[in-house]
Amino acid sequence: MFASAPSSFKFSALALVGFLFLTSSLVVEAEGAPLRSRRSKSASYANIARQDSGTSATSTASATTTTPTSSSALSASQSQKLTLTPQQPALNFDVTAPLYTPSSSLVTLPDVPANCAIYASISPSPSSECTGSMTATNVTFDDCGDAFTICRCENAEMSLSTAVDRLGKVPVGLRRYVNTVVVVPLGGANETAGDGTSAGSPHAYTLTSGDIHFFGDVQQASWIHESGHAYDYASGTPHSGSEEWLGAIGNDTRAPDTYGTNNAVEEFAQMTVLQVYLLTHENTMPPGYSADCMSHQLAFMASLPLFNATTLFANTCEVGENDGARHTTGPAFVNGGLRVLPVPPVPADGAASGAPIAVPSPAAAAAMDPNGRKNAAVGVNAPTFALFMAVGLVVGVAMA
Repeated sequence: MFASAPSSFKFSALALVGFLFLTSSLVVEAEGAPLRSRRSKSASYANIARQDSGTSATSTASATTTTPTSSSALSASQSQKLTLTPQQPALNFDVTAPLYTPSSSLVTLPDVPANCAIYASISPSPSSECTGSMTATNVTFDDCGDAFTICRCENAEMSLSTAVDRLGKVPVGLRRYVNTVVVVPLGGANETAGDGTSAGSPHAYTLTSGDIHFFGDVQQASWIHESGHAYDYASGTPHSGSEEWLGAIGNDTRAPDTYGTNNAVEEFAQMTVLQVYLLTHENTMPPGYSADCMSHQLAFMASLPLFNATTLFANTCEVGENDGARHTTGPAFVNGGLRVLPVPPVPADGAASGAPIAVPSPAAAAAMDPNGRKNAAVGVNAPTFALFMAVGLVVGVAMA
């Protein structure tokens, strides 16, 4: 009976099947949902600072006088020179290319916050880092409901737009530990590196409050390095002073670079930069670096809740536990997908070498096979399965 059906019936049936199949596919692939906002209190800590010349110098300072002092502000175990042999003179890999830049909105504040204003003075003084006019801007990124404040001196080498871009490129899981950012020029009265290193090159320091001060046009790796300091001290009990971290250092033979060997605090910050690289390169070490000689340090870093792709690139500040993060409110809506553009060693699907590849959200990842292709059979619900069965039956009858 059906075998003798007219061709117009067969065509209509096939068209209906195609429409139903397309509709079901669109429903299965829908992503994005609003998140409830929550705000957690940040702990307050002693005002201790470290000062880094790019990623190659260190000192400590009091935030009340901003006068650099010796490294006695660190514990004895944290300030001790490491016996590790550096693998490279400096971190020589590109950590920037895979990093996603979230969109942002800016609002100029009518007044400069006190934690910025104390470093600005028309007349040079020991505490002056900015001898010109300073403005404060609240920057709200699309992955965080809390605004970040950037205070910038009018004659700073780094523009506001550059500072916003580099802060935004710090993965959100790490960025949420950063408090106020202060951007000032080279040549400030209080920028001399405490270890005798020339202060004429771009450098920065981080307070345990999470405030970061940047002198000159500081590059992206140093933004991640300084954010690593903010994360290290956020809970009030530094990771870099823990027995586990010090034990990991003691059981390894190498450090990523010379600067990390200054002390356990700087080694932790340098390993933070390396962890960001690893998580955007499928855990592949940069050329010229070996993991075996740093295996204990790498294992320690990987054991921290921050250093996994789901947390570090979460696309929202509302991740993890209340561990001292300064920004914990998520945006009203979160776009599907993790906010990172990994660069795999072997380009996938014909992409050019070094081309950014978007990482799917966990839900989307579950609907892909190991090769990254859409797998429509994964996560299909009962009605959709029944539809597929009906499709097969109708097609079979229509084609008979």
